[in-house]
Amino acid sequence: MAVSTNNLYALGPGLVVIAGHAPTNSDGEPTSIVGRGVVSAVETAAGHYTLTLDREYPAILAVIPSVEIDSLTTDLVASVKEYSASAKTVEINTRTGAVATSIASGALHWIVVARNTSVV
Repeated sequence: MAVSTNNLYALGPGLVVIAGHAPTNSDGEPTSIVGRGVVSAVETAAGHYTLTLDREYPAILAVIPSVEIDSLTTDLVASVKEYSASAKTVEINTRTGAVATSIASGALHWIVVARNTSVV
């Protein structure tokens, strides 16, 4: 049976939506975090970003990444590499074609849907 939590429908109670973004400098390094629920955003290698959540959640149900870039010549795609509820991390890759590419002077955006209760 579907349960409504603030107009968010899922199988079970206790869902949290963590949404925000991290503006990046010309080298692709995040300079700050806008939003709550993420305590750090770092680029660990070209086009590889790790978000650290502010707490451990029993489960992460979905991650939706996107890229903001002010360039008509760069077509960046963001994809989820992996996420770990117990490690409190979400790893996101950005690329142009098959080449890992940093987000230069843009921003990495995310929406994470997590369960904040083990009750299903």
